[in-house]
Amino acid sequence: MNSEWQAGRAQAEPIFESTEAIPTLLPINRFAAKHNIFTVGQLRWDVFNRTENGLEESGAIVRHGRRILLDEVKYFRWLIAGQTNGPRNGPKSSGDLIKQRSARRVR
Repeated sequence: MNSEWQAGRAQAEPIFESTEAIPTLLPINRFAAKHNIFTVGQLRWDVFNRTENGLEESGAIVRHGRRILLDEVKYFRWLIAGQTNGPRNGPKSSGDLIKQRSARRVR
């Protein structure tokens, strides 16, 4: 019986071709701990503004229930690509920031 089980086990197809195909998904806290260049606040800000900054379209965010996980490779690709239309690409000077704030108050 043991040999039958081993034979059936050997025939099972792998989910991924190689271990390189398995994405590294990390919660925000662990991502920040692994990559010291980011703070938890910065990462949460990126995730909060994911629709405006293009992070959602990049596929870097994976939701598992209430937990938000970041795909390392896709996050860095998004970061290097320049975060399209993100708030980081917002006002260039303090004068632009003041105009933007006053425009919000008028509405």
